[in-house]
Amino acid sequence: MIFIFGGVYQGKLAYAQERFSTDEVYNCCDTSTLMPHSKIINNLDQWILALVRAGEEVPVQDFIEKNPNSIVICNDVSGGIVPMDADLRKWREEVGRAMAKIAQQSDEVIRLFCGIATQLKQKNDFKFISNPDCKYYPCHKIEGEAFSCKFCFCPLYGFEDCGGTFEYNKKGIKLCMDCIFPHKPESYDIIIDKLYERAANK
Repeated sequence: MIFIFGGVYQGKLAYAQERFSTDEVYNCCDTSTLMPHSKIINNLDQWILALVRAGEEVPVQDFIEKNPNSIVICNDVSGGIVPMDADLRKWREEVGRAMAKIAQQSDEVIRLFCGIATQLKQKNDFKFISNPDCKYYPCHKIEGEAFSCKFCFCPLYGFEDCGGTFEYNKKGIKLCMDCIFPHKPESYDIIIDKLYERAANK
């Protein structure tokens, strides 16, 4: 699960659609208590409001388990004046609890402010770094949602058996423009093993 949150009208949905290249969106509303399910689930706070008004419990853990691969977008309603209405006070509390639980169990947590994304959490931080703010991102076309910038310059460039897709030009220069091997998150361990193997054989 990927969790995106921030204030209203900060560009959360546009960011998610552009980054993950999908128009499959479910927009929650404050009148439906049905559990949402979609690639992108937008305005989760409105679903929680519907549940609070209906006097129902907010099944956050069930929601997480039924949407493990979703991009979940929620408005942060914690700021401002505490509402006088009892339901709205409870709603604000429930949204806060839900956000904390979803963030804890998400692979990525992203905060949007003024259209600018700040990565607060990434799965296997030391193995995977994504920098969508880079003007060259993504520098290669890659299928799927995960594009790692960890090895912006491939450390296996000098290896003949690098495992990537490359060719030599007429001058014998190695060309890797179409290679996505170092940008796949699963390539991290392979690259490290090859580097260790090279070092051990010297």
